Amino acid sequence: MKSNKVTLLIAGLLFFATTAYSKQPPVDEAGDQALPTAVMPCPNPVHITESRKDKANPVMGDFFKPVPQLSGYNGVTANHQFWDTFTWKLPSKCCQFIKGTLTIWYTPITLGTSNTSSDAGNDKLYIYNNGTQVYWEFLYPNSPFPADGAERVKVITITPAMVTNNRLSFIVQDDTSIKGSKIDLYYCCLKGVDCN
Repeated sequence: MKSNKVTLLIAGLLFFATTAYSKQPPVDEAGDQALPTAVMPCPNPVHITESRKDKANPVMGDFFKPVPQLSGYNGVTANHQFWDTFTWKLPSKCCQFIKGTLTIWYTPITLGTSNTSSDAGNDKLYIYNNGTQVYWEFLYPNSPFPADGAERVKVITITPAMVTNNRLSFIVQDDTSIKGSKIDLYYCCLKGVDCN
């Protein structure tokens, strides 16, 4: 009787094993079978968002020297750069950056002839962290264009290198008026004795 129970138990395990693993597991580039992975939900998701339209708060140590002529939000004078820094506090030391965006709203102060001209056509957005440039792109990829006051929007995908030290600093070149900016950042944080 005991051997029949053991036989049934083994047969049941074999049936479960063949049913559960009847599909081929994924294979990695080296040809080895990869172990299945489980996606764990974040125990403490954190969303940080901040919008600005009025006052820039640049952390000067993040930028280069010498400091050029600067403008604030809604600047109207050409040849003045815009500098700003977003700084935030996380709820614990154990937080992993997941994703984020920087959005800016802007208008050209001058016309734009091309990406190599000395007018708004060559204006760029730069992201700095701890005094190092980590990203740049042209604000106006399509030239020529008039100084028509039309508001434009640019959304930049944030990478972990852009947000070390819980801050993000950016520059907008000098023939463009910044109307507003916003960050949206998502983290996964842990709580515990070692994370406080």
